[in-house]
Amino acid sequence: MEGAVYEARLLRLPIKLPWGYHRLSLSFAGDDKEVMLISAPFQAWNLPKGREKIWGCFVPLYALHSQRSLGSGDFGDLEAFSNWVERLGGSFVATLPFLAAFLDEPMEPSPYQPVSRLFWNEFYLDVSQLEEVQKSREARDFLNSKEFQDEAAFLRKTSFVDYRRVMALKRKVFAICAREFYNSNVKGQAELATWVAGKREVLDYARFRAAVEKRRAGWTAWPARMRDGFLKEGDYDREVAAYHLYVQWQAHRQLQSLAKGNLYLDLPLGVHREGYDVWRYRWNFCLAASSGAPPDAFFARDRTGDFLPCTRKEYGKTATAII
Repeated sequence: MEGAVYEARLLRLPIKLPWGYHRLSLSFAGDDKEVMLISAPFQAWNLPKGREKIWGCFVPLYALHSQRSLGSGDFGDLEAFSNWVERLGGSFVATLPFLAAFLDEPMEPSPYQPVSRLFWNEFYLDVSQLEEVQKSREARDFLNSKEFQDEAAFLRKTSFVDYRRVMALKRKVFAICAREFYNSNVKGQAELATWVAGKREVLDYARFRAAVEKRRAGWTAWPARMRDGFLKEGDYDREVAAYHLYVQWQAHRQLQSLAKGNLYLDLPLGVHREGYDVWRYRWNFCLAASSGAPPDAFFARDRTGDFLPCTRKEYGKTATAII
C-alpha cells in the first residue's frame, strides 16, 4: 500500500482475556512489536428489563436565557427548564460545568478552566431566590434603580454573554445581600456555621479568593509565604472573604434544590493553574503540562497550514494544570 509492504496474520488467543487493557507482544524474524489489546464486553450497560429507554436534553447554562435572567442563564432558569423537560417525559438535563471561575482579574470564563473543582460559580446564582433580596431595602432599591435596569436591559440584548459585565452587576447585588445577611440574619448565620463545620475548606477558599482580589493577580505572582499557602489577615479583605463564603453557601442551597431532579453534570479534566486547587494541593498537579483545545499548536491550523484567528478570549489558552 502506497509503496509499503504489509503482512496480515490472524492470531487466535489461547485463553479468554479478562476485561481490561493488555499488552500483546509479537516477534517476526527478530522484529519485535508490542501493541495494546483491549478486552471489552459487547454491551457495557443497559436498562433493567421492563424499563423503557430514557431521554433527556443538553443545554449550556450560560445560553439558557430568559426574560428574567441578566444576560446569562442562572440556576432558576435551569430549574424551570428541568421541570419543562420532566413534563414532556424527559428523565434528565445535562449541562456544562458550573464550577468556580475567575471573572475579574484574572479573567477566565471557560467552564474547563475553573478556579476549583471543589466550589461553585456564583455567576449562576438566581438573584430572585436570595432571601436577602426580599429583606433588604437597599437591595430592592438597587434592583429598581435606573443604573441596574439600564445595565440589565443592555445585557439581555447582547448576542454573546459578557461575563465581566454580568458578574460585575450581579456582584453589586450579592455584596448588598451579604452585608444584610451578616448584619441581621441570625438564623441564616447559624445554618451557615453548621454548613461550614462540615466543609471547613470553604473558609480557606474564601480567603484565597479575597487575596486574589486584593492583589489582582494569581498566586504565582504573590510573595513566597503566600505562594506557599500561608495567608494572614492583612493579606486579604475580611469583608471580601465573607462575601465569597456567603455566595458559596447560597450556591450550595440553590443547587440542592436542583439536585432533587435528574441533573447530569460534566467535569473538566483539570483546573486553572492560578486557581485554588493548584495553590493548595500543588503536589497533586503536573505544573508543566497542558491539555485541551482549541487552539493549541495542532488544532489552530487549517488544512493549508495557516493559523486560524481566535476571536473568543476565553479560548485563547489551554489549561496548564491537570490531575
